[in-house]
Amino acid sequence: MPRFKLCLVSHFYLQTTIIWSIVCLLQSTNVFINCLKEETLVSTHTNGLISAFGDFNSDRFTDVFIISENGKSFYLLKSYENEPELRTWPNLKCVFNHSEESITAIIPGDFNGDAMMDVMTITQIGDSNQLNVWIFKGDRISLDCDTSNKKPLITNAKSQPLVLDFNGDMIIDFLVETETCSRELWMYVNKQFVFECRDDLKPPIGNGAMLNPNSNAFVNLQNCKDGTIDLNTDIFISGQQGMEYWFNDRGFSQTNFKTIRYPDQERYIIGQSSFADFNIDGCIEHIIVVCEKRNRAHCEPNILWYNYVNNEWTSISDLSDATNQTTLYFEPIRTTFGVELPISVRVGDVDGDGFLDLITVMRSVNDVKTRAVILQNVKDHKNELGRKFKLFWVSDALISDNIELVSFLDVLENGKLDLIMTTRNASNHYNVIWMRNIFMESSCFLKVLVTTGLCLGPCPNDKVPYGTNYAGPFVCYETFDIDGHLIKGCSTQLSQSSYFALQMPYSVFGLGEAPNFVENVIASVPSGDVASVRKSKWTQIVPDAQIVLIPYPPNETIYWICKLFYTPSSIVFSTLATLAVLCGVLIIIILILHRKEVMEDISENEEYKRYWPESR
Repeated sequence: MPRFKLCLVSHFYLQTTIIWSIVCLLQSTNVFINCLKEETLVSTHTNGLISAFGDFNSDRFTDVFIISENGKSFYLLKSYENEPELRTWPNLKCVFNHSEESITAIIPGDFNGDAMMDVMTITQIGDSNQLNVWIFKGDRISLDCDTSNKKPLITNAKSQPLVLDFNGDMIIDFLVETETCSRELWMYVNKQFVFECRDDLKPPIGNGAMLNPNSNAFVNLQNCKDGTIDLNTDIFISGQQGMEYWFNDRGFSQTNFKTIRYPDQERYIIGQSSFADFNIDGCIEHIIVVCEKRNRAHCEPNILWYNYVNNEWTSISDLSDATNQTTLYFEPIRTTFGVELPISVRVGDVDGDGFLDLITVMRSVNDVKTRAVILQNVKDHKNELGRKFKLFWVSDALISDNIELVSFLDVLENGKLDLIMTTRNASNHYNVIWMRNIFMESSCFLKVLVTTGLCLGPCPNDKVPYGTNYAGPFVCYETFDIDGHLIKGCSTQLSQSSYFALQMPYSVFGLGEAPNFVENVIASVPSGDVASVRKSKWTQIVPDAQIVLIPYPPNETIYWICKLFYTPSSIVFSTLATLAVLCGVLIIIILILHRKEVMEDISENEEYKRYWPESR
């Protein structure tokens, strides 16, 4: 609290709206809700579920894919630079005319290596567990999604795929469980899709069956192993017999594999796993959202962190409200067109303090409605992680409808994480809403986007395109906090893709209120079975910068392209305003002193002439 007070005094000349937002930060959650009431609710008037984010036309601005018409179609909400809003793009809409087939997931990416975004679509046949996997080719303007003349790539999938770059060729591969193989790897080779059953990615004991829904991930799991920095991207699989860690050491094998146990499934309802650096020490932590079973109508929500030292799950949450009672709880949500949304959280730094927060959907005990909830990452000395998640903001004062999906997204492309959500009213009508983030007005940020950077032959006009969604890049930064201590934060881009993971295709790091230079930025891309890690490093990056890294050519890191876009925050403008006012005050003081000196000289000259008349 004193930190915010000091900020309020030192930035006395801030604009009125910014001062009001800082005052709001000093208040309770209810007052923060009032801060969001003015000019923050913007409806796109669309009927559907937000399903994925991606830059479809490679213009550096993130678009949103929407599943609509009870799962029979999907379309694109286009993000525009000059008019920062989301609008329906008429060039892209895909419809499934099959009566019993409905869309359950959208996964964008470059699946055929043409440097343009394609769209993987997962559909379900009726109430069966059979999933079809379609891949529609894109050309930055439209999609080739004529389902009447196409057949699905896979017709016997048992779970949604995990997208990854398994062989390091910058083309998206995917790992899926089918009726015939529990670890089926698909890649695009010689202009066609090929697959192989990877027995070397099955645990030594068991059949390798996955949980459904799974929370598989392509993420760096051992970047802090033995105090060394490992920039390789590993594979996490949530199997039925345990959580599987497959470490990359010149490829994947059972010699670099370990299993950790799930939390007590007799005690907890298990949700989805998430991976992020929650205490900005450069290490990726593994958390899982659970709901503790009780002899009551609802369960007790909790966030568990896996302690690699003690090999134990530790509670790192305090989800009680002001009355010290939990009136919100986790529960899977069933959509109107049959898709079940698992218990999950999405990660992002909503307040810009450098520590990643969580956003999720929880059901209220009082009115049985679902709410968007932000869980703030705060200090805690009671666990070894040193952090915990505390109930911070609930959407009930702003939105009366049920909320079924919510995530972070930098809608305005200014480095501040806004909220985007799908609501459902009493008539089962879906609506997409985004809420502007004014909580980070006085905080600095660093935004890093790593693209595929592929070109079809020579790049047109020698210009490398921004590329498409790329899963697995690992990004770290080093800077000094306001006390002069060196801090280091890391992030894995697009580590999860299935079951409405809704991860942003970039990394946003909050830098707090100290506009210091970022000392180092290190980024690596998946290297497959190559011995050397493909990485690059940049130094002395200004804060409030957006970095677009184009790793082209992939194996020649010294030629990688780094484009920097500067977005000055309000703290920069307020500092300039303060300096301008200070300079104006100094100029006035100098003019006053100069005028006073001139008048004193005139007075002395007249006095001299009075005593020495002959000098006239």
